[in-house]
Amino acid sequence: MAYNSTVTDNMLSINEKAIIKNKKEIENVMAAIRNGLNKEIMKDELDRLEAEKRKLEIENIRLIIKNKNKPTPKMLLAFLKSLIDMNSNTESQKKRLIQRFVKKSSSI
Repeated sequence: MAYNSTVTDNMLSINEKAIIKNKKEIENVMAAIRNGLNKEIMKDELDRLEAEKRKLEIENIRLIIKNKNKPTPKMLLAFLKSLIDMNSNTESQKKRLIQRFVKKSSSI
């Protein structure tokens, strides 16, 4: 789990850097157009960069959503404390404890 979270964090960081780089490239193309460079060539480059920007932003949203599902250290600690505090003297409490760790198979 930690490995997957780290990979997602790294991918998110790389993607955010790519978005920043893309925005700078778009600004440079806009400046070139304002300075009189060939508008048709610059328009094609601007279209390409805008499409790349949309793709990067969609990927960024996907990574953010994926990253939100990882438990925080505080969440893990609270879960462990709930196990420690759980009273397992009665049958229903023992059953509840087992159900937390065992997934019921639907094929039985």
